Amino acid sequence: MTQEQLILQMFLEEVESKDRKYGHYHSGSIWAPDRPTVLYVDTVPIGLAITEMTERVTVRYFDGEYHREDSRLIRSAKPWQLTHSWTREQDVPCGRFRVIAYSPKKGID
Repeated sequence: MTQEQLILQMFLEEVESKDRKYGHYHSGSIWAPDRPTVLYVDTVPIGLAITEMTERVTVRYFDGEYHREDSRLIRSAKPWQLTHSWTREQDVPCGRFRVIAYSPKKGID
């Protein structure tokens, strides 16, 4: 595929306007994080999604909330404070993101 054959069409759907709350630009009702994002490579549509990854960690129920077992709060707690607490495994956001590309057309894997 030569450079002339590979054409990326990108549609910027950001509306320029003055908005007191969000500054000079806002997305309005055109785009939102829960709406599909589609990139066209020539005439082939490719759907894109960005998701935050999770990791399984041990959390402890303490003082009415779950806290990571390796957190400073749990490590500094006295043994008698942990007598009525318990632990469990839970998936929590880890701060890493991944981009997923998929076919937005039905019946295509």
